[in-house]
Amino acid sequence: MAKLTPEQKAQNKIHTKARDAAFRERKRAYDAAVKKAEADLLETSEHKLMADAAARFESALSERERRRSEIQNQIWALQEKIKSLEATLGVADLNAARIETNKTFFHLKAAKMTEVAAQFPDVANLYSAAHWEALGHYNPSAPK
Repeated sequence: MAKLTPEQKAQNKIHTKARDAAFRERKRAYDAAVKKAEADLLETSEHKLMADAAARFESALSERERRRSEIQNQIWALQEKIKSLEATLGVADLNAARIETNKTFFHLKAAKMTEVAAQFPDVANLYSAAHWEALGHYNPSAPK
């Protein structure tokens, strides 16, 4: 790229100053027009309608939050009542007793089933006649 001559540099400097000054002037005019347009918009009925709608919306949100908070407080109170019911009725103690009686019953059942299986060792825990026969428990010629 060729070097600029001192004369070209001076012309560029003059051009740049003039351009920048013209831009600043135009930009100031634009900014002033924007400011005036925004101020004018604040005076329109549309702006008032928008502001009223926003206020009603915010009010509704506040009311919704107030009611939601009331409901949440009722939920917490009901949860406390439920906990109180469990304590009042002795649910935990009754459940512990139920678990113990279940254990006792199922231990007894297991012992009984072991006794029955001992009386019928050839068919205990078998679910197929073919399997029973394959194990040698069926003899068609044996008396019934």
